[in-house]
Amino acid sequence: MNQPNRKRGPNITTITDVPLPSVNNYQLSNGIEVYDVGGALQDVIKLEIVFNSGRPNEPKKMISKAVSYLMKEGTIDKTSLEIAEQIDHYGATLKTTTNLDDSRIILYSLSKFFPKVLPLVVEIITKAQFPQAELTNYVENSIQNLQLDLAKDEFIAYRILTEKIFGEDHPYGYNSSEKLFRTLNQKDIREYHANSYGAANCTIYISGKTDLQTRKILEDQFGFLEQKQKAVVNIPFVHDQQGVFFIESTNVHQTAIRIGKRLFNRKHDDYASMFFLSTLLGGYFGSRLMSNLREEKGYTYSIYSGLDDFVHDGYFYISADVGNEFVDDSIKEIHKELHLLMTEQISDKEVSLVKNYLMGNFLNSLDGPFNQSQVVRSFQSKTDDWKHFSGFIGSIKAMNASKLSTVATKYLNPESMISVLVGSKVK
Repeated sequence: MNQPNRKRGPNITTITDVPLPSVNNYQLSNGIEVYDVGGALQDVIKLEIVFNSGRPNEPKKMISKAVSYLMKEGTIDKTSLEIAEQIDHYGATLKTTTNLDDSRIILYSLSKFFPKVLPLVVEIITKAQFPQAELTNYVENSIQNLQLDLAKDEFIAYRILTEKIFGEDHPYGYNSSEKLFRTLNQKDIREYHANSYGAANCTIYISGKTDLQTRKILEDQFGFLEQKQKAVVNIPFVHDQQGVFFIESTNVHQTAIRIGKRLFNRKHDDYASMFFLSTLLGGYFGSRLMSNLREEKGYTYSIYSGLDDFVHDGYFYISADVGNEFVDDSIKEIHKELHLLMTEQISDKEVSLVKNYLMGNFLNSLDGPFNQSQVVRSFQSKTDDWKHFSGFIGSIKAMNASKLSTVATKYLNPESMISVLVGSKVK
């Protein structure tokens, strides 16, 4: 029997292609788009129902998140306890979630129980009652959780950065507060739900062990859903700004640093290049910022850079928590790394390293139909075409040092950025 040579690592294979998942795209009789990623061997289904009912569409601040959370807390016919018991009876998992752009109802169910559980999901969408007691609990719990979060410097720094980038009245810039939570009322919530949760604002993503019977079940349950009002987008003009903002805290050991600027969404021609640059700069453990500020200088345990992209906008950011005595030096080193990307061409070796890292991540993100469905949903909702994923992969594969230098010069000047520091001044 041959013994493995443990002094020699496995062969490294370059990933040359990340194939698109197989998607069956069709419409229900009322126009709801369905994206079906089948092919699972296990007897399980994931259903994700997405409504265009996020911050850009809300008539009142904080209402979209409240509606999403409270939908499953009681219907005309069932209490929240009865809903939970019925879901548990079939071994299913049901949750509602929201981000800045949309709200989602996510169901995991065994395929054989899917026809029995789905009517309950439809009931939650069409007959949610938003009981006053549940709304009161939601408001009080949200205020309590907010108070706990506001004790964290990193949480405060994130809030201030996004507020400064977009503006305090912008859907992507305003922050939750006790005052906003207390303005929520049952009448407004019921009205927003009644107007927004219809077929005109709905997209369905289903994955797992699906077949023609699954399609029939979806038609039977969702094909009758009323159109209701098409979501109206309200995005105010953004005044780009720069500057340094210091907020003093009681933390005598660390300062939360957040540096960033407004950029664009995934549809922009430079998105792939900025995604690549942010990864190279601080998006993986061997990145430039990690190598410099953590490994070489020891200023921080972790430093990260990335892009937050939304349907209508996006921004670039750098995030780190550093010792108070290292704040000035950390900012100096961050600026140095940004200037290096602007003034010195990246080596082909480093471009190849980051490219291989990203291609491996993309391939991993398509492991199994549930993950594939998530990729399809992400690109469909943010670019209006899930096949844009293929073009994005092509752009990453074709990336070169010259292109990266041009884009870095265009966007990475630290003088064009906002810096937020939350900590205590060194005495």
